[in-house]
Amino acid sequence: MSLPSELHSEIAWNLDDICPAGSARPDVDEKKFHLGFVVLCFVNTRLRNTILTISSLWAKSVLAFASKHAIRTILRRSGNSLIVLDLDHLLRSCLLKGDFSAMNYVLSNTAKIFAKSRVIMSTLLSNQEPHTHPINVSVASKGLGEPLWSNLFKDRVFDSLTTLTFHSLVQYAFP
Repeated sequence: MSLPSELHSEIAWNLDDICPAGSARPDVDEKKFHLGFVVLCFVNTRLRNTILTISSLWAKSVLAFASKHAIRTILRRSGNSLIVLDLDHLLRSCLLKGDFSAMNYVLSNTAKIFAKSRVIMSTLLSNQEPHTHPINVSVASKGLGEPLWSNLFKDRVFDSLTTLTFHSLVQYAFP
């Protein structure tokens, strides 16, 4: 007996709610991340084919993994769906890996990636002491600090963007 495709879709969405793709696995290793709904692609061909067609699910997970290849693949699988960019998640993943090539890929393709975004979130600089927080210090040392973030939005129009969560200090004016 096989399950209908609609049920496959429900299973994937529920798994994404319980264990999002790219969420940390401190029980195993702080540098390991859950595959989330992606793991369902390894169950059988029919389930894989169904999961690969749920573009809105992939669109939620574009920055789930700190890998240029993964970002390109997930962007492709998101199809025409508007995407959600959680830049904080990507930065944390890059810091844990000690590899910023995925973030550099996103930053060098902002015109294409940001234009397809429905939601962009970046709040790493929002704590009370932004210049001393360990994550912010690491990010700034890689040239990925607040001036860069605010400049990403300068002189650009993002027609599909409905939500932008961004923290800016007074000394860096948001364009």
